[in-house]
Amino acid sequence: MQNLKFTIIIAVIFFLQQHQLLALSHAHTNNINNDNRNNNIQPTELLQIQIISRHCDRTCTHYNYNLPNDPINWFSYFQMESGQLTELGQYQCRQLGNFLFLKYFKNLQLMNSFNETLMYFRSTNIDRTLMSVFSISLGLFNNDNNFNNVVYNDNFVKDKFKAVPIHSVALEDDVLLHGYEICNLIKTKKENIKSSEVYQQYFIKNQNFIQQLYNVTGWKETNDKIHILFDLLTVQQAHQLIHLNWVLENFSLIEKLRDDYNNLFYNYNVIGREGCSYLNGEILRNMDLMLGKKNEKRYIHFSAHDTTIQSVAASLKLENSYSFITGHPKYGSTLIFELYKMSDQSNAVRIVYNNGYNDTSFQPLILKDLGCNQEYCPFTTFENLIKTYSMIGNDNSWCEACGDGKIELDNNDKNNNNGAPSVCVKDRFGKVEEKLHTLSTVTIVLASANVVMFLVLVLLIVYCWVKRKKLDGRSGHIQLD
Repeated sequence: MQNLKFTIIIAVIFFLQQHQLLALSHAHTNNINNDNRNNNIQPTELLQIQIISRHCDRTCTHYNYNLPNDPINWFSYFQMESGQLTELGQYQCRQLGNFLFLKYFKNLQLMNSFNETLMYFRSTNIDRTLMSVFSISLGLFNNDNNFNNVVYNDNFVKDKFKAVPIHSVALEDDVLLHGYEICNLIKTKKENIKSSEVYQQYFIKNQNFIQQLYNVTGWKETNDKIHILFDLLTVQQAHQLIHLNWVLENFSLIEKLRDDYNNLFYNYNVIGREGCSYLNGEILRNMDLMLGKKNEKRYIHFSAHDTTIQSVAASLKLENSYSFITGHPKYGSTLIFELYKMSDQSNAVRIVYNNGYNDTSFQPLILKDLGCNQEYCPFTTFENLIKTYSMIGNDNSWCEACGDGKIELDNNDKNNNNGAPSVCVKDRFGKVEEKLHTLSTVTIVLASANVVMFLVLVLLIVYCWVKRKKLDGRSGHIQLD
């Protein structure tokens, strides 16, 4: 009897296992069929690319800091101010431009001459990003590529190079490429991270390694300035200026430590719908204009910062699958949005990433955490996801959301390169209008005061004239006597 029960149990388990395997087999077959169905729809034409690039090699942005055990006189070494694009950076960005030319220009049919109708360059209003995109343009329009759309045909022009228009706005107004720094809500969230449990756990988990790093470098600052230490090390490493053996031997671990720290601040929970609303909206608008044949721009380039790429990646929920992007994009990294016409006449968006100026892998990024599991995400799906997870098309709502922050920027901080006011754009415009109204009021008051003063002066002149006449009358009367 016991053997019979045991046999029945074994039979039931075997049956369930076979049923499960059959179900998994069917699921796998369905996935293959779905993949094949999707694979049958192939890209046939590249319509447009929009590139967000980080500037290339720069000088340290914290000249008043140093590694006590490995100090560098930054200004003496670079002979330029903090945060400037170096000669190495100019070379890197020119190489990046050449890679982009080879990858895209033939497919975009941009082979004849520079045309402002087809191309657009935009940069934050900072020297290193402006110089980076100019250096990229030299690579894009390099004579070595048999490409002369940036060259004058005029034989009297000796240098043969033509300037490329690069658009920019004042940094405090740049909600497109710097909105995450202007929005008070984002700044409040980032500040709150520093008092959060996950922040404390980061330092507890890495306590021994961090303490060793502090000891070796002589770093005496508090933990909330560890990002400055990372920047000093990154710049010195890029120029082979590190002389501390322990740092050199453990630099990959230091980079991992830095990336984990940055990921605390660059994820969707922090950046949310507000952090890159204007940039994501602009990318979507440019695609809409291209598809609606209202705009022919095929190459659009945004020259910005590592924080720009990190924020956009976080707004697309890429931090889980591609943490190296939100961790620390290398110099010259590019996040590229490609718009395609597909074989079924539909349109699709593919996002690719190069981690550094010399990375030519163009790694595809799948927006699976955002809600699209395809490399070539259908445009309608991409559009709906962007509108859902970014605050698109409602300036007032963005201003209201971003105006709630309590953090004030210390404008006296010389290390702060952005100079962004901690007020909402709408509020700033309102304050400008208020100032104009105040100026108008003051002008009216001053004008009124001038009129009053003029009348008083006239009355005084009349009074003096009348009094003089009376005195003259008296003198004449005496003489007659």
